[in-house]
Amino acid sequence: MRRQFIIALACCCGISAASAKNFTLKNDKVQIAIDERGRLKSLKNLTTGRDYAGDGYLWRLYYERKGFKENEIAAGMQSSPEIEQKGNSLILTYPQVTHADTTVNVSLKLTISLEPEMVRFSSEITNNQPHTIVRELHYPLVQDMKLPEDYKLFLPHTGGQVYDNPKELIEKHSMAKPYATPAQRFRQMPAAYPTRATTAGCSGNMASNCFAWWNDT
Repeated sequence: MRRQFIIALACCCGISAASAKNFTLKNDKVQIAIDERGRLKSLKNLTTGRDYAGDGYLWRLYYERKGFKENEIAAGMQSSPEIEQKGNSLILTYPQVTHADTTVNVSLKLTISLEPEMVRFSSEITNNQPHTIVRELHYPLVQDMKLPEDYKLFLPHTGGQVYDNPKELIEKHSMAKPYATPAQRFRQMPAAYPTRATTAGCSGNMASNCFAWWNDT
């Protein structure tokens, strides 16, 4: 099962339109903005000034049809989504998607909400394509994430593990079972919860469904 990840920051809710092409949720602690194509333009901690966004798309999807197991639907190959600002939320709607110039009757609704203490990402998929199974939705993505060099990765694995070199760690374990990832496009390291599995070279249980990036400050 693919699970939702939440980025949490203490804040008070608010919303504003940054420009004709950008849609922005902002308060005194955090700012998140997307453009009219649905690319992440800003994911900024306003207290530190650090912007993590890498100007990439927020999602990719994999579906199965007869004779073909792994079919990637890339956000960058789609028409611009319908974007609505509603209260303290941004709603991106893709009425249908395409794969290799073929229309796939799958609709996708992505919601970004600013709450009192967090930014929440949620999704809704409607599959009306015959003989088709949606296998995976990767969302939210922060592509080309702008991490400082001293950031470490925390995984709540076997009571909690901290890794000094996250990129090296993911590279090392990106071809782990149960299946090989499309490594020519991106690298992925499994971190299973709550099942017992091997994660980052350790055998044991994840204590919770989360991870964190941090440095000493």
